[in-house]
Amino acid sequence: MICPYCGIKIVKEPTRKFKCQTCKNEIYVHGNRDTIKLLTKKEYESIEIERKIKYEEDNFFKFFEDQTISKEQLTSRKIKWFQKYKEKASYDDLIWSVSNELLDKYAKSEEFHAMKMLYLKLALYEMRNNRVFFHLLQQVSKMQLLGYKKEILFFRASLNGDFNEIVEISVAHNSCCENCEQLAGKRYTIDEAREKMPIPLSSCTHENGFCRCIYLLKI
Repeated sequence: MICPYCGIKIVKEPTRKFKCQTCKNEIYVHGNRDTIKLLTKKEYESIEIERKIKYEEDNFFKFFEDQTISKEQLTSRKIKWFQKYKEKASYDDLIWSVSNELLDKYAKSEEFHAMKMLYLKLALYEMRNNRVFFHLLQQVSKMQLLGYKKEILFFRASLNGDFNEIVEISVAHNSCCENCEQLAGKRYTIDEAREKMPIPLSSCTHENGFCRCIYLLKI
């Protein structure tokens, strides 16, 4: 192997990063034991940028795998996004743009379960990026309640029965924080729960305050 700067043969065993014994420039090691390639700092940084872009692109498509949007549609949105915003474009902003479009679409057709699951994904996404997510968990709870309300209206119309609009708080008993545990089994009407918003609990001490309490419908 030779130095990518001065062309001198490298004597020492390559590590992740080391200095050439002759020109003293930093040499970066890329690849595994069988395909080791020595790079200049500029070459290495270029590869790392490409790797990061590919990682972000893969995560973008993966984020919407379970949503009602095809990979072809996502690819089209991605191309238009980066053409429009050029160097200011980011996959982070693109995820939010596509998500907001989907939420608007779901809201028009009252697909509350789909909205709940997308808000949950967004909450996890924001948490993993060390950003505020509590308001998104609140939307998760709101969508769950709206979904239950819609189910009860369907039951009443199709079964001609009188169904109670009662929900009960369920907690993650195996790994629930003490604050959330105090809510276990508490019941509210759907309208009361929507007004009081007992969950998500702002004082939850689970990982980063990510409250996992949910409502169970008790009809």
